[in-house]
Parts: sequence; C-alpha cells; structure tokens
Amino acid sequence: MKVLNIAFYRFVDLVEVRELVGLRHQLLEICQCLHLKGKIILSPEGVNASLAGGVSEIRILQEFLESFSFLKDLQYRESYSLSVPFKRMLVRIKQQVIPSHEDVLPQQGTAPRISAKELKRWLDEKKSFSFLDTRNDYEVECGTFQEAIHLGMKNFRQFATKFQEVSHLCKKPLVMFCTGGIRCEKASMIAFEQGVEEVYQLDGGILKYFEEVGGEHYRGTCFVFDDRVALDSQLKPQI
Repeated sequence: MKVLNIAFYRFVDLVEVRELVGLRHQLLEICQCLHLKGKIILSPEGVNASLAGGVSEIRILQEFLESFSFLKDLQYRESYSLSVPFKRMLVRIKQQVIPSHEDVLPQQGTAPRISAKELKRWLDEKKSFSFLDTRNDYEVECGTFQEAIHLGMKNFRQFATKFQEVSHLCKKPLVMFCTGGIRCEKASMIAFEQGVEEVYQLDGGILKYFEEVGGEHYRGTCFVFDDRVALDSQLKPQI
C-alpha cells in the first residue's frame, strides 16, 4: 500500500478573510505541485483536512505546514491504501470547519482528552461512565463501540437539540467520541453548556483508538468520508 492518507484539524482564530484567501492559494498550490488529492477546509475558526498521495509527497506537505506557527505540532491520523480515495484536490473557505451551534468556540478552550489506552482500560475495568457516539446515524450503522449510546442524528447541526434528550443520563463522567476528534471539540462544549460537569473526549477519535489499541470493545467498521467508505480496526478499507 503506497498511498498515504492523512487527516488533521486545528481550531485556531483565523478571522481575517484576506489571510484566508492567501492561505488557500498557498495550500492549493503546494498540494497540486505534490499531486495530492483530498479536501482542506479553512474558516475563521480553524482548519480541517483529509489528504492522500505518495508518502514522500505527504511528508513534504507536513514540513510545509510546520512553517506556519498556528499549524505546528499537528496530530495526524494516518493510514495506507492501494489507491487515492479522492477524485480531486479542493481547498475551500467556509464559515465553520464543522457546522454547529454558532456560539461554540473550541479555540478558546474545550474538554480534556482521554487517550485511547486509558479509554480501553476504563472499558476493560467496566468503569462507570456514560459513553456517547457523536456521529451521524449512517456512520453508527457501520460500527461503534459496544457500550456506546448514540443520538440518531442526520447531521451534526442536530447535536445540541438531540443531546438534551439524553443529558439526564450524564450524571456520571461522560466520554464522547467521533471519527477523528473534531466533532467532540464542539460537542463537549455544548455538553458543558447544558450542565454536564465532567466531560472527556477521546483523543484522536476512533481512528487513533484503532491505531493505538486495535478493535477491542468496538464492533463493525469506522465510516470515513472518502472513497474507502469504511476502515476496519487495522485501518484497512472494508467496503
């Protein structure tokens, strides 16, 4: 498998539209020069990206990203595939990287993270906590953690309303998870707003859990938003 797939995000204030336009041109140019494909979303609240290409080309891009002070030390979710799972290279400017509750600003602070290894220990020991899948219903159908509850959402914009229906279950510590972590940044803040006192988010999401501890306590596959459709616990395409 020679194609390297990476995903990353960062919530950071990028409020100047002119700066976003300049950054868009720079990122699109280097990605095209490196023959990468995928999508990068830029917004006043930060960056969200999923990209694929040759290993050496991806590494060059990562070095380029490190040249920006606000993109240093990014956490990447990495996996390999036989072919590039994207048809083109897009860099777009949007109002939000994840459309949601308009007052939620993760760049100003969010819930603490729990590592994949620590979560597995909690699950192994049957620790008492609420476990919430913050993804959409069609993602949950592919697979989820055995102990998790979900909200039956069509899209993440519904989270604040749907969470109200289950917030009474969250008197004990609440752990949230999603594919790669970005939705939990906002979901955890919404939970705080709705009165939940102790909230954690799975660091790096399901994909980091697969990478670090495998598929124990998880059933099925993990839906991804590209042509691979879903990955198993070995981070290999299954659908």
